[in-house]
Amino acid sequence: ASGPSNAIALNKPVNGAAAAVIQAKQLNLTAQTIGLGNGATGALALSADTLQTTLASVQGLTLKAYNGNIAFASGVAFAPTLQNLTLDAPALLGSGADVNISAGASVTLVNHSAIAGAASVPSTGGTLTIEAAEIDLGGGVQTIGGFSQVNWTASKQILLAGSGAMTLGGSGAAPVNLSMTTPDLLVGGATASGTGSQFILTTLGNVSIARPAGASANPGSSSQIGGNFALK
Repeated sequence: ASGPSNAIALNKPVNGAAAAVIQAKQLNLTAQTIGLGNGATGALALSADTLQTTLASVQGLTLKAYNGNIAFASGVAFAPTLQNLTLDAPALLGSGADVNISAGASVTLVNHSAIAGAASVPSTGGTLTIEAAEIDLGGGVQTIGGFSQVNWTASKQILLAGSGAMTLGGSGAAPVNLSMTTPDLLVGGATASGTGSQFILTTLGNVSIARPAGASANPGSSSQIGGNFALK
């Protein structure tokens, strides 16, 4: 389905009928801009009820904003059955509300478009929390803005999978603090190839990296070698 001149609305009952429920192993939704939560706007707007009800039987979800941002309003919460989530956009923007994102297996943050994230994004407060077994930073140039705190918790690993740059807050914005909790922060070999030949994570705030209580101090061997990671 496509809406070339306007917007697409999901979970809109007609003549009193029950709202649609999408059942899929993998669902890919692409639009110029995407809004999530109550009162969300964008070429594709997914309300909190849509995320919890219409998409309740979706195991894997990819949201791609190819010409703009994925913006979070209030009440953002994905169904507990969601296993894999990909947020593919130049920027992930908050509006002041806390946003909690969780998936059973993985959450991937990536920007496959040629458009870079916004250079200046004001902080509106709020915390962005992402929890999954694995959090992947897939590469490309991406900005997380509109939050004062970002928390990543991965019970297995945080993987820097490709070259690129992630900026928290943007130029001239208030500091954004980052907390990473994982037993393994793995820099993939692919970060040393492609544009920039490294993955750069930038924030004006404080960064903390902690191992979960009870996790082994030795994450085990890995075939990933030669990666290049800069934190500044």
